Amino acid sequence: MTSWRYVPFLIGGALFSSLCGMLSPAYLAAKKTGKLMSSTLIGSVVNIVINLAFLQLWGLQVAAVSTFVSFIVTWVIRWHLSRKIIELSINKPVFIISTVFIVLQSILLLSNIDYKFLLCLLFFIALIIINMTTIIPYICKLKEVRINRIR
Repeated sequence: MTSWRYVPFLIGGALFSSLCGMLSPAYLAAKKTGKLMSSTLIGSVVNIVINLAFLQLWGLQVAAVSTFVSFIVTWVIRWHLSRKIIELSINKPVFIISTVFIVLQSILLLSNIDYKFLLCLLFFIALIIINMTTIIPYICKLKEVRINRIR
């Protein structure tokens, strides 16, 4: 059974699909649904082009990769356009490094490299450390909610 080989890039695609969905309400509220449609169409075209170009070379794995890439493209377009609608603050270097680490983890999982799981674990730990300034406030908030429930 080799279906697990498609999962890493599909998870990345699901992540960026969620990020795209997170920006959608801003477009709906601003009545800019045409921008939603155009970004979706561009992402779809990217998906189709990658599939057509590389399906013969890489087989079904290219479908998972193209899903990931197309949702990244869709998200970048929506993020860029949504800055005119809402104020977004994203730490670009941290976001880019985190995305690169996720891609590297996906590639590692598909490789034949010894200790690939250890390397993926190290990338995961690095992701946590890099994103610590974002993670800590949420952990504090969860602790606060839990303490309030106990009282």
